[in-house]
This record gives sequence, structure tokens and C-alpha cells, in this order.
Amino acid sequence: MDVIDFRLRPPSHGFLDLRIYTRERITWFARQLNVPPPQAALNRSMAEFLAEVEAVGITLGVMNGRQCPPPHGAVSNDDIADLERRYAGKLLGTGGVPLGRPDTLRELDRCIRELGLHGVAIDPGFNDPPMYPSDSRV
Repeated sequence: MDVIDFRLRPPSHGFLDLRIYTRERITWFARQLNVPPPQAALNRSMAEFLAEVEAVGITLGVMNGRQCPPPHGAVSNDDIADLERRYAGKLLGTGGVPLGRPDTLRELDRCIRELGLHGVAIDPGFNDPPMYPSDSRV
């Protein structure tokens, strides 16, 4: 059976700038789940990460670009495209598109046509300004 993780955050590129990759956050999550901290996250190792993903039976991981203002962190669409190229067949990328900016539609088009990403993801609650998913501007 194929298992697809639709919210994969590998320890590479812009993902390492997200708060989830701080040692405090990694150990906090592990304590909440009563499991040891994942070594790949602590070591920021893609090789260990891919081995962990394979060990639990995940056959494909979907990564999302993220265009959030500080302090939430961003992962560029270029990073997502690069990771997908490097790990073809294991990682699949969708772009992150900010809402309500003059370049929103241009970036959406770039994600699909230029970068070859497979869709886009939005984080309305992390938008600047934050919005609800039901907001008519979305």
C-alpha cells in the first residue's frame, strides 16, 4: 500500500528556518507524544530523514511552500522545486502563495509553469493580514 504524507517538512533548505526545527520545539513535540526526538530533525540530516520516512512506510512526501510573515517563517517555492528535483519520486512539491498581494497570481502561475510544482498551498491564517479561509478575498 502506498502511504503519502501530505505535510512533509524535510530538514533542508528554508524548512530549517522554521520554528519546528529548533531543538526546544523538537524535544517538546517528542515529549508530548512520549517518543524519543527524531534524530533526523535533531541532526538536520536529509539522509537520516529519508531513512526514517522509508522505515515507517511513507512512499511519497508532499512539501508545501510557505509565504508567511515573521515570526512564522517562509519556505520559498524555489526551495520546494529544488528539493523535488533532488529527491524525484520521493518528494513532491506545491508552491506557497501569499494572498492579497499584487504578485499573488503571478507567483501562482510561476509555481506551475516555471517551477513545475503540482499545485499551490495557502495559509490564510498566517497571511499578512491574517484572514479566515471563508474570507471573500481568499
